[in-house]
Amino acid sequence: PGSRRHSRLRREAIRFLIQAAWVRLEAGEHGIAVSARTVRRAFRARKREAFDSEREYRRFLRRRRQSERTFVFRVKIDLLQERLSGHVTAGAGDEVAQQQALDRIADDFPRKWRARTACARPYVISECSTEVARRAALAARSGQGSLTVPASRR
Repeated sequence: PGSRRHSRLRREAIRFLIQAAWVRLEAGEHGIAVSARTVRRAFRARKREAFDSEREYRRFLRRRRQSERTFVFRVKIDLLQERLSGHVTAGAGDEVAQQQALDRIADDFPRKWRARTACARPYVISECSTEVARRAALAARSGQGSLTVPASRR
């Protein structure tokens, strides 16, 4: 704690969690979901592909300072992103049209969700909207509660 490395890691973790929340919200808007069973199956498959043994997997988790739960969460977010990509490109036609559809959503996605996301100090990062954060601080000071990361959809 207090070191530059710790601050950088904290910002990266917060950025990932915010973007994961955005993916989950976007998927929900499109009626896209993944079942716990699908996530478990994908997790096991990816684990088998990436690691020769359980020992190697555990060593990886220790080195990365991650839990299995975190790894499973990342798999879930990956699956949601894959399904969102499929949803966006469905019916787009050829590869050029599909890529254009993906490029459009890649441009619109952060702008759309940043406007709905507030970060409390000291966690303000580029993914946070300063206007939403300002309103959240005013609400907290006036006793109306606080807006958390991510902010509820409006």
